Amino acid sequence: MTASSSATGPKTARCAAGGWRRALAAVLVTFSGLALTLAAMGLYSSLAYLVAQRRREIAVRVAIGSRPRDVVGLVLKEAVPVVGAGLLAGTLLSVPLTRLLGAQLYGVSPTDPITHVMIASIVAATAMAATVAPILRALRIELGRREVGLVGF
Repeated sequence: MTASSSATGPKTARCAAGGWRRALAAVLVTFSGLALTLAAMGLYSSLAYLVAQRRREIAVRVAIGSRPRDVVGLVLKEAVPVVGAGLLAGTLLSVPLTRLLGAQLYGVSPTDPITHVMIASIVAATAMAATVAPILRALRIELGRREVGLVGF
């Protein structure tokens, strides 16, 4: 057996192909994590902006006796439709797009319902985690002199 025949055998070709697929999978996982992080940051920033813009309204609501769950509902009323629309669009687009990447999936069908439910759950949990800080900020708002324009007194 010569050195050239052992180096180019079928086992070496399979290892090279497996390494390429692992590298591609690592790149896809990295970019997926980055996309999830960016989505969470975008949702957090838009909700934080909402709370900052509605600071006076929230302060007045708290001053006249609004319960904390009403304040939480006010913030969630803005977050849930955005998250729901994103989950719906992602689910609808994932079915045809996973067929394109079907060759890269190992041991999972492109239309596996458990995988789709797990991914949607991860995205929903990330979105709810992104809403925690704006909700807590909204709950800490109190009616002060600055909110009602009594700064000079």
